[in-house]
Amino acid sequence: MTSSDEATVEIAAIGPAESVPRSRAPRLASYLIPGLVALITFVVFSPALQNGFVNWDDYENIVNNPHYRGLGWSQLRWMFTTFHHSLYRPLTWISLGLDYIFWGMNPLGYHLTSVLLHAANAVLFFYLTQHLLTFRHRATVLGRNPPVRITAAFAALIFAVHPLRVEAVAWVSARNDLLSAFFFLLTVIFYLEYAKRKVNDEYRAAHWFAAAVAAYACSLLSKAIGITLPLVLLVLDVYPLGRLGKQAWFGPAVRKVWWEKLPFFFLAVITGLAAVAAKYEAGALVSSESHDLADRIAQGFYGITFYMVKTLLPTGLAPLYEFPSDFYVFNWRIILSAIVFLLFSLGFFAARHRWPAGLTGWIVYLLLLAPVLGVAQAGPQLVADRYSYLSCMVWAILLATVLFRLWRPRNFSTALLIGIPLFTLFGLGILTWKQTEIWHDTERLWNHALAVRPSSIAYFHMGRSMAQRGDLAEGEKHLRRAVEINPRNDVIQSNLALVLAKQGNLAEATKHFLRALEINPKDPATLNNMGITLAQQGKLDEAILHFHRSLEIRPNDASGHTNMANLLLDRGDVDGATKHLRIAIEIDPADADNHNSLAIISAKRGNLAEATEYLRRVVELKPGDAAAANNLAITLAKQGRLEEAAQRFEAALRIDPNFAEAHAGLARVLASQKKPEEAMRHYQEALRILKAQKRAEGSVDGKR
Repeated sequence: MTSSDEATVEIAAIGPAESVPRSRAPRLASYLIPGLVALITFVVFSPALQNGFVNWDDYENIVNNPHYRGLGWSQLRWMFTTFHHSLYRPLTWISLGLDYIFWGMNPLGYHLTSVLLHAANAVLFFYLTQHLLTFRHRATVLGRNPPVRITAAFAALIFAVHPLRVEAVAWVSARNDLLSAFFFLLTVIFYLEYAKRKVNDEYRAAHWFAAAVAAYACSLLSKAIGITLPLVLLVLDVYPLGRLGKQAWFGPAVRKVWWEKLPFFFLAVITGLAAVAAKYEAGALVSSESHDLADRIAQGFYGITFYMVKTLLPTGLAPLYEFPSDFYVFNWRIILSAIVFLLFSLGFFAARHRWPAGLTGWIVYLLLLAPVLGVAQAGPQLVADRYSYLSCMVWAILLATVLFRLWRPRNFSTALLIGIPLFTLFGLGILTWKQTEIWHDTERLWNHALAVRPSSIAYFHMGRSMAQRGDLAEGEKHLRRAVEINPRNDVIQSNLALVLAKQGNLAEATKHFLRALEINPKDPATLNNMGITLAQQGKLDEAILHFHRSLEIRPNDASGHTNMANLLLDRGDVDGATKHLRIAIEIDPADADNHNSLAIISAKRGNLAEATEYLRRVVELKPGDAAAANNLAITLAKQGRLEEAAQRFEAALRIDPNFAEAHAGLARVLASQKKPEEAMRHYQEALRILKAQKRAEGSVDGKR
């Protein structure tokens, strides 16, 4: 670290203020250059607009999640009070809620928002780089100097069109990385403006400081990845701001510099505790027994080097980098990573006087990476491309400082300085375009993952996708491979069991369910599915036991209560079944099947009025279901409410004109209403339909 006096080495090469042309060109450039940065970024990532949702969290977060859809009080309450998938990110949910309002479930709109957010981040990064290059050195004049704008634009594009950015942009579930980075960049820009104005204008500086704190709160409410920002601001106070370290690190003169970080530290601590609590509640944190301190240190060294290497050579990128089986401290990869870390640290420290930006950037890089280096490990990933979104901005800024120092007006070297980055940008853009296409759909994504980085999770997701589309045999094949690689994963064991059960292999399915419960005995989904499988084998007592255990763990599981009710009905326990069906309806009032089951129970007990109310709800929930309208009509007719019954039969026939039972029911009602001609017409229509169906069945049987 050096003082602000040493910062002049970095930017003294800029020519005198008088050399700036007095024209409108600089003002035009102030809009044109960031506009080009945004446009190029958008074009490079435009293939994402053709992508759909993928089964890598998108289904859990978007497709099968009704809670975020809209911005009403119920949705906002859920957004601000829920730890969904072990994350607290209300502002991210608000952005997705806006997408739903404008686009419904069309993935195009969600991807468009992500691409636009990334383009906005590229523009903010351009301004941040420009700020850092010009701070405290005739900022207004230098900001109009072509070298400043050009090098800042190169830095922004190197960051923006790099293939490491693809995961954060092309994956809808990574929206939190984009949104948190947007507010993070605003925070740093506002803080730099505050530091610049504080010397001469305390009043305006206070406004910038308040804006920085507010932006930081928004960043943390999008994702907690920026919790180390207060430390980053302290580093910037040393260099390039020169607010610390010039005269003293502590004492009356700099005390306020430390105190002003308190709001940032407060927000960071609160958010950090909430993030850990969210992961703990979801059971997502990896225990210290399975991932001890030595493993976490090894993961840290590996991650620091991984993102550096992938920044230089962005090939073989995958949606998941699973912990390898030979991952331990004294593995050659970890030793090499530790050596690289040590060499870079010593190198930047040795060059701190000649190139202070190098050491500053290295420290900031480490601080921004710290939250994702395994300190609070959650999930199976060793590293992830999206974790580079904030931290690897540092390398683009350092590149800008190098280009800026080497810039010489009207010199051959300047042409090289422009040509080489342009060639690099073109190559990165091609790689990013192709990498974005990989996220087009689930199978393309996981086929790519299996080609470049085979893992149990990649086999698992491919197998699950194939099973969902109906190819159970191929799904089983991939899931078995996943189990071979990682037999200790209860989710993989449970999904293999489900696929086996769907194919009728109930005995082997039971074995894998039992194996999953040995690993995680408190997973309600596995307990529930195990109960269903046991019930299919006639082991009703064991099935009820598993359903009970599932509901003890997750009492608000509507499907669990429904399964228990169906099993109790099979055993003849109508009262017990009724109890669970009513609880299921309280939890999920929109489940039409449960209302229908209660209607059947009520009708069998002779309580037709109650059955009618349940059936009315079924018709409301399934307005296009002819059978629902027919059942309501039959129940009304039994109560002598012939006029309404006739209306309901007619509604069923409007939905399905070839519904023979509805024609026959309407005929009986019309006959009771002394309308013989209309009744005869519907009787004849019912007979015609039934005869046609029998002929069709006979024709099919004959072909067989």
